[in-house]
Amino acid sequence: MAKERSTSTITDPSTAGIYFDGHNSALDPIRIDPSTLELSQKSVVTKAAGNATVDDADIGKHVVVESNAAAQTVTLPDIETVDIGKGVTVYNKGSDDMTLTAGGADTILGDATVSVNEFVELFVSADDEWIAGGGGGGLANVVEDTTPQAGGDYDLQTFKLVGNGGTEGIEIASDGDVAIGHSSPQGRLDMETASGVCSMIMNRNQTMSEDQVGARLNFMHNNASVARIDTVAVGAGSNGTAIAFFTQPDGGGGLVERLRIQDVGGTEIYGILSRSTTAGITASGTQSQGQQALTTDINEVSTVTIASDVVTLPAASAGREITVINNGANTLQIYPASGDDLGGGVDASTTLAAGVNVTFTAYDATNWIVKQ
Repeated sequence: MAKERSTSTITDPSTAGIYFDGHNSALDPIRIDPSTLELSQKSVVTKAAGNATVDDADIGKHVVVESNAAAQTVTLPDIETVDIGKGVTVYNKGSDDMTLTAGGADTILGDATVSVNEFVELFVSADDEWIAGGGGGGLANVVEDTTPQAGGDYDLQTFKLVGNGGTEGIEIASDGDVAIGHSSPQGRLDMETASGVCSMIMNRNQTMSEDQVGARLNFMHNNASVARIDTVAVGAGSNGTAIAFFTQPDGGGGLVERLRIQDVGGTEIYGILSRSTTAGITASGTQSQGQQALTTDINEVSTVTIASDVVTLPAASAGREITVINNGANTLQIYPASGDDLGGGVDASTTLAAGVNVTFTAYDATNWIVKQ
């Protein structure tokens, strides 16, 4: 049976209304004022798990489909049996996506996939097509609603949160890792910029008193702070700041400040200052530059088999100090790294008698002097 497709045009808003069959004029006595209409809520129909069919009787209702774990299809009624403008809402309550299929040779315009915990509104167009849209399981109308609230977790799927029409923003991986400014986070918080300079700003907009903390970076383990970095005001109302570093002693007892870099560049170190050390070194019998390269700050040479056996210092860098202790039985020969100068000329060696130690200090990237 052909569907009714009658339409009418209202030229006088004062005559607008809904008319019963046979009364299609403002002169007829039966007329319903739209302002007096009260629309009823849609009823809800639940479909069992498995491939489901939306029946003619479901038109105008909310259809909740309890999907299986595997993907399934939901078949819509033959469009010839549904009046133009009428439709149905389909909600996926399962744990996998559902695919909408049209009956007969009908077509569906729009997204025919209903994701988990999302819904799709469908209606019949004047061209005898199902129109799908308006779905989603998260926030709606967030532009006009100044206090939008989600009814559950908001899944970005493979998309990002972006701002002002941008393409890079915040991406959240399935394990909770977050990338800012790029894709595929490699850690809990992974930030990147096109310039390679990445800034994280922690700001406290108020006047601070002396020794008061401005910004703080806390390192936590099992919900307890195990290390901390603070910016600290050096004076009341001052713009000068120091950076303080705290660690947790073995056995607990709270964080202890270990190092403070002052606003003028000086450094205060609390406790014992440790330098890297290697003991038990055997000097090389191949008596040439580059042999038995030293890698730590303090180096104890315990074996010098014959006089002039060799060790070689690391490359010079301004401010670096290297100590060599000769606990061997013979005189030790010490070479600089290639291109460096121990004071006797580039690449020239010096000697250290048995039972003696020496400390070399580099004043630039090439030259060493013996510390007195």
